[in-house]
Amino acid sequence: MEDLGKKLNELCNAQPFNMAWHVKDVTSGKSADRAGSMVVASRSTRKVSIMMALLKAINDGAFSMTEQIRILEKYQNTTSGVTPFLLPNLELSLRDAMILMIIVSDNPCTATIVDMLGTEYINKYCQSIGMKHTIHRFSLPLPTTDLNVNTVISARDQGLLLEMILKGSRREAEAANLGCTMEQCRFALNVMSWQRCDLKIASMLPVLWPPNPNKGAMVAGKGGIGPGMHCETGIVFRDGKPLFILCMYTWDVPETLHDGTPGAAGVSRFMGLLARTVWDALSGM
Repeated sequence: MEDLGKKLNELCNAQPFNMAWHVKDVTSGKSADRAGSMVVASRSTRKVSIMMALLKAINDGAFSMTEQIRILEKYQNTTSGVTPFLLPNLELSLRDAMILMIIVSDNPCTATIVDMLGTEYINKYCQSIGMKHTIHRFSLPLPTTDLNVNTVISARDQGLLLEMILKGSRREAEAANLGCTMEQCRFALNVMSWQRCDLKIASMLPVLWPPNPNKGAMVAGKGGIGPGMHCETGIVFRDGKPLFILCMYTWDVPETLHDGTPGAAGVSRFMGLLARTVWDALSGM
């Protein structure tokens, strides 16, 4: 892991943008970080902790997966997801809104869920499970790099959450640490694996088509974007077994790289390269 960390850092040092990352080998339990505890803008990776806070509230009986919620017009002034392009006052089950929040990063669904729970509840939840650098501040994100008005997180915090979900999907006692059931943790993993927004982590991995959960690579994850910021987090599976957890956050990404590549394309390609580097190292390839 030490050698892998050095290799990842060498790759990062050559980039014209900043990056914080956290990687954990699920098999050995060893991990490495680059600014892993640095507070960064979470962007849409915040939606994983919102999902788990909601699942806890459902487990506690405050809400039901099948209850209907209304997506109000006031939430639709955004371009993230699908509901901004639909007629206002759309009614969905809470389960469907939660799924859209993750797999297409739907902001109106997210804002509705955040307002149902309240940011105070979500923040208390995050603190209770050990996400000490995470602060939720809003229902809808603002297009700014100012950390004082962003929901913030650290790469290590997000890695901890993903690891807890993975452990909770295997043992009831671990699920209880999240205030959830093992079935709920398995559901959360499934939802993250249904991701429709292209995952940068998966871009250079041997993902099969059609997808086969028991062969090749599979990623259960969530990414996000903001002005000059791109982030990607996930659990990577090999042949149906979890291999590693990788969380990457970038900032100060230029609009155009020195070779003329658009910044968004360049950083996406670089994240794919880092994920492949970890895959090859931990797969013994």
